[in-house]
Amino acid sequence: MPGKFARHVGACAYGLVSIVGLEAAPRLPTVWILSDTKIALVVQGEGELSDKLKSLIARYIGVFFANIEPELTALRVNLDMPPGRTIN
Repeated sequence: MPGKFARHVGACAYGLVSIVGLEAAPRLPTVWILSDTKIALVVQGEGELSDKLKSLIARYIGVFFANIEPELTALRVNLDMPPGRTIN
């Protein structure tokens, strides 16, 4: 269902973050969605993320994208994107 939700909200990209070993963590993976202007976190099912946990996840997502950036720039991907929408 995360993909269906991401398409529904017009996300450019999405992914899942699983948090294990932390009592306050959601039971199901948290969905991150990338829009034109921001990254949002969406909890599946019940529960919420604390501000501290949101900050931690955001930091790890940033590290993830920084680590894969060289590989992404080397790819030549043909995206079927509407005019005016880009992935940077």
